[in-house]
Formats: sequence, structure tokens, C-alpha cells
Amino acid sequence: MSDLPPPSSPPEALPPPTPPQAEAEPATRAPEPPVVPPADTAPPQPEVLADDGDPKPATPEDKTLSIVMYLLPLLGLSSMISTIRLPVAAAIAPLVLWLVKKDQSRYLDIVGKEVVNFNICAVACFVALHILYVIGSWMYLGWLFWGISSLLWIAWLILTGLGAYTAASDGKFYRFPLSYPIIK
Repeated sequence: MSDLPPPSSPPEALPPPTPPQAEAEPATRAPEPPVVPPADTAPPQPEVLADDGDPKPATPEDKTLSIVMYLLPLLGLSSMISTIRLPVAAAIAPLVLWLVKKDQSRYLDIVGKEVVNFNICAVACFVALHILYVIGSWMYLGWLFWGISSLLWIAWLILTGLGAYTAASDGKFYRFPLSYPIIK
């Protein structure tokens, strides 16, 4: 006896290929209209860079809107003065403007990301300090976190004004210090 497997049956024959049928003359079709992009979308503007590699506004409108983006967080000033010092409007107001204008200008996209990232970081710090203030009040350490929160609030106010001043005076891009890039 051999160790070979038993013989298999012969392969089944495949059906013969069918001859191609002659295609009838297609009916004359109307030519398709060319694809035209919508008129309301403007082509993206080329990025304009300063000598130091930072973006510059391409139009005067870009410069004006960048100043507005830097100053919009001041709308949250009333919520920061409240007892919990939570500047939620400081992060939401520039976020809305950035979402509306980010596709129209590369400069406004970069400025908007910077302003939104800085204010999201500031909101996170204010929330953390408020929680520590509440917890610290039970241990008579609330004054420490209130003081840190007050110093952070003053630093936020100065940096926001400095960003707006830099954008207004020279049309330059201002990078906030200690800002973590959440939106890239």
C-alpha cells in the first residue's frame, strides 16, 4: 500500500464562452454640462509669511478680524468676575468666529487656533483652580487657590490685550506663552 491519496475525479468541464453580442447603436446622448464650482466659495488665499516665518494677514479684513478674534475672549470678562471665575464665553466666542472664517483665510485659521487653544487652556486652569478652591476651603487653604486664580486672571487679561495690540499695531501673529495646542 502506498501513502498516496486516492485519485480524484477529473475536473468538470467549464461551459464554453458565449460570443459577445453585437451592441446596438446607443441613442445619441446630450453632452453633460461641465462641473462648475459654486460661486460662493472663494479659492483659498496663498499664505503670506513674515521674515520670521509667522503668517501675515493677506488683506486688511484679515487684520481686522484677527484683532476681533484676540478681543472676543473679553466677552467672558463678566463671567470671570463672578464668584466662580469661569470664563466659558472666553473660549466659545473666538471658537465660533474661527469656525466661520477658518476656510476663508489661512492667517485667520492660524490665529483662531492660537486664540482658541489659549482660552481653552485658561478655562481648564480656572476650572481646576475653582475645584481646588472649593476643596481647599474645607482645609482653610481656599485663600491660596483664590490668590493663584486671581494672578492667572490678571495674566490672562494682559496676554489677551497684548495679542490684540500686536495684531492691531503691526498685523503680526502673536503666540501665547504656555498654551497647549489642543486644536491643531
